[in-house]
Amino acid sequence: MERASYSTDLTDIQFEIINKFLPSPSKTGRPRSYALREILNAIFYLVHTGCQWREIPHDFPKWTSVYYYFRKWKRDGTWFLVKQAIHTDLREEQGKNAEPSAVMIDSQSVKTAQMAETRGFDGNKKVKGRKRHVISDTLGFPLIVKVHDANLSDGKQSISIFQTLFLWFASIKMVWADAAYRGDLADYLEHPQKANLSYRQYCRTCLGICSKNAKNRALI
Repeated sequence: MERASYSTDLTDIQFEIINKFLPSPSKTGRPRSYALREILNAIFYLVHTGCQWREIPHDFPKWTSVYYYFRKWKRDGTWFLVKQAIHTDLREEQGKNAEPSAVMIDSQSVKTAQMAETRGFDGNKKVKGRKRHVISDTLGFPLIVKVHDANLSDGKQSISIFQTLFLWFASIKMVWADAAYRGDLADYLEHPQKANLSYRQYCRTCLGICSKNAKNRALI
């Protein structure tokens, strides 16, 4: 008996995009207990609704199997390959090169519950919790995200993000940031020269940043 559909279920076209990066069934050993498309549907349901792993509806595969594949694809780079392919297609649809040459970085501190594993106090924003850094291209497509304690400095934490980002995109030559990234990040980018760092005034939204210069608007 087929289950009822959810709004988060993948369409045939969406599944074909992702399926190219999924491992082929093994020719030896036991066949898979669940179709990978249903595993993906369960993962996207959880991401969209924010439910706990154990609360995934029973008409999906068992939550332990769903979590197994989620972790496996995170560790073996499958999610990264999917994201890169989609990002490349979106950029080329907009008439851009496949890889970005300019990026924007911003951070946001958010409150966390008392039971959170780690958290800190951001003195500038008066928030006790965690901080997330997001780097996007100039079209607003996110490239990388990092979460850490809110009391850690933007400049020092951003260095490790860019170290990873430059492994993925050697094409980046321009970075836009606000004044919080002066010092450590500027030194890292300039010695030796990796990219130019430009400071701009930003107007902030709940989950993003947009430059007051309309030519450089971006949403994270």
